Amino acid sequence: MRALAQAHIEELDEKLRDLQAMKATLEHLVHCCHGDDRPDCPIIDTLAQEETAAAAAAPHAATRTAGLQPGRGRRRAP
Repeated sequence: MRALAQAHIEELDEKLRDLQAMKATLEHLVHCCHGDDRPDCPIIDTLAQEETAAAAAAPHAATRTAGLQPGRGRRRAP
């Protein structure tokens, strides 16, 4: 049982790292967002780029993998 519990802890640690990376990416994108009616939106641009990349990599998996991914989508501030 101890080994099983340790495996679950490691799995949870990995999920926590992924969530923290996604949070950092989203915080960065929100920081880059002007919150106005400009046509260029870093949040939408990043999501669109990730969806395009996912579709090119595996067309049948594009809907599953689109969205914020850990450590991805970082753009420079405008």
